[in-house]
Amino acid sequence: MGTIIKISSFTKEILAKTNIPVVFCSPSPVTERLLHESKHRQVSLNLPLAKALTAQDENSRLLHVTDEVLKIVPSGGAPVYLTDYEMLFDPRYRLDVLRLFCDISRKVKLAVHWPGTFESNTLYYAEPGCPDYHTFNIQNFDILCVA
Repeated sequence: MGTIIKISSFTKEILAKTNIPVVFCSPSPVTERLLHESKHRQVSLNLPLAKALTAQDENSRLLHVTDEVLKIVPSGGAPVYLTDYEMLFDPRYRLDVLRLFCDISRKVKLAVHWPGTFESNTLYYAEPGCPDYHTFNIQNFDILCVA
């Protein structure tokens, strides 16, 4: 289901028409310009999510991660460009991060900055052997990867 498009072929019109998460694998000045022109609101997730979770009982934080993310990311209105969300990969939270992005995109047009690497239809986060290492075959998700 996942689609790959080269940044050189990606346009503001494609961004405007897309209703699935757009994952920017190699953000660039072109990316920033497109997001600015399309009026995407940048949302940095780590700090507000950390504050919200530390207000929860330590034993129940796992149960509240998704709800807190959905509270932080504004639904409806301006499209969102999500950055700084690395804490979602924490193995304690047991999240499928791309599935969460797909859920969010049902409520708001979503673009994300990928904090890892992309090779051969696979998104990677962290290095093998790290506890937060994740791989995602984009064919398993309804997303658009801009590489």
